[in-house]
Amino acid sequence: MNFIDAVVAGEHDGGRVLKIGADADILVASVALPEPVTAGRQVRVAVRPEQLKLARPDQAPPHALRGMLETVIFVGSLQVFLVRVAGTLLHVHMLAGAGAGIFREGDEVLVAYDPAGLRIFGA
Repeated sequence: MNFIDAVVAGEHDGGRVLKIGADADILVASVALPEPVTAGRQVRVAVRPEQLKLARPDQAPPHALRGMLETVIFVGSLQVFLVRVAGTLLHVHMLAGAGAGIFREGDEVLVAYDPAGLRIFGA
C-alpha cells in the first residue's frame, strides 16, 4: 500500500484537490472521503500499487503525478517500479513485460491514477 501525506487545497469537479509537496496536486473523488474535509486539513492518501500505472510524460493521462523512476524490480510475473513523487516513494505494480524497454531507471515518468481508487484518512 502507498501512503502519501497531503493537505486539502480546495474543491474541483465534485472532489477535493490535495497538495503533495510544493508543486504536486492530486484529485480525490468525493466517494473516497470518509467525512467532510476542509481546506488546510492534513490528510493521508492511500492507494494500492496495482491501481497505479506508469506513463511517459508525452502521454498525459487525465490524472497523473510527475515523478522520477528510481528502481525497477522484477518479482515473478510482476514488475515493481519505485517512483519518487514530491519526496514520497511510490510503488507501482505492473505485469512483467508491460513496461519492458519503455521505462528505465532515471526516467521522468507520470504515475496515473483513478481518483475513485484513492482513500483518505486523517493525518
